Amino acid sequence: MRSLLVCTLLLLPAPLFAALGTVSYVAGQGSFFLSVQPNQFKIPTNNITGLVSPLAKVATVPFQNGKLCIALDANTARETEYSRIRLDFTGAGVFAAEYALDMKKYGGDFYVINPKELTLTLGDRSLPVRISGSLRVANDRPFLFLDMGTEARASCAFGDKTYTVCLRNGYGNCNWHYGNPCRVNPGAPPFASMSAGDSVSLLGQSVEGWYGHPIKVDGQWYQVTLSPDESTMTATPFTESTGSFTLKSDFWTGTFVGQKYIVSIQGNGQPQTLPVDSYHMINCTQQCAGPSWNNMVRLSDNDGKGGLVAVEADKALTLNLGAPYTASVQAKLNGRNVTFSFRGSNTGGWPVSFGNKIPFTVSDMQGKKVYENNFESG
Repeated sequence: MRSLLVCTLLLLPAPLFAALGTVSYVAGQGSFFLSVQPNQFKIPTNNITGLVSPLAKVATVPFQNGKLCIALDANTARETEYSRIRLDFTGAGVFAAEYALDMKKYGGDFYVINPKELTLTLGDRSLPVRISGSLRVANDRPFLFLDMGTEARASCAFGDKTYTVCLRNGYGNCNWHYGNPCRVNPGAPPFASMSAGDSVSLLGQSVEGWYGHPIKVDGQWYQVTLSPDESTMTATPFTESTGSFTLKSDFWTGTFVGQKYIVSIQGNGQPQTLPVDSYHMINCTQQCAGPSWNNMVRLSDNDGKGGLVAVEADKALTLNLGAPYTASVQAKLNGRNVTFSFRGSNTGGWPVSFGNKIPFTVSDMQGKKVYENNFESG
């Protein structure tokens, strides 16, 4: 007897993968921040539709090249407090149910708006946007803050590995396009030495930086570039000169603003490379051994007193900006009230603040403790 072997071939659709470098958009952290003041909210006119509460108020604000209508409303007409925010991106005051966000009241006058993802037509594109925010109503005066965010993402090759690069608009306005470089302001005080621009990060990795400047990935420096039409993104090796830099600390993270570059890096006391430049350290957090109140130390040279950190080609620079720390306490007497203030500096003389509460006691001339408290710092 001849046996018959029957094979059935099931054809399944191939998995869909975005090509390397192809940009897509996802709802993300805020890139557009909008605040609405009490004098902007008005009682709605008869041509406003889609509202429920007799207590509703409406504000109309500029948005993109048009207007955005925002309503404070409730879920039912019987409610005596606000419980819902409604948005109309046409500016006409026609509030549709899909553009409503619920909110929850905390305390006497503070509300948190539950995050919601919407697809909005912004300029020439439809983008997914995450909207969240808060509302404070003091003496029937509403202060509203909205946070809207979307990210541009693409898979890019960094050497023999592939990571997802996230670009986030850093202007804090309604420019929903990407590829805006963060600019250096040479000669400006450290706190004003960088202007707004897009931030760069790698999804799931502790890598952050700014568009237009190199980022460090797996020990190597790369430059991320977005095409003019925002359709593709690439990462190419950084080819400019670098030097060696060591910060003596168990673990640290820092932002360095140079005359040409802005970089964000972290280290563990071992030498690493930095692009050649003269930098201000505008934000640095160090983790050090010691008492529980000083194991996290924040160093910020916003006033420029620490001077420039000069990284030179093929040269090694070592900075000891950690322990021992110098602490001083000042007391200011105002009538029967005494105000105490704490100041700290590191071995390099740079001002530092400590991440946790710093305990202190006050004793009289006989050594008897008369007062104790904690300095709040960080």
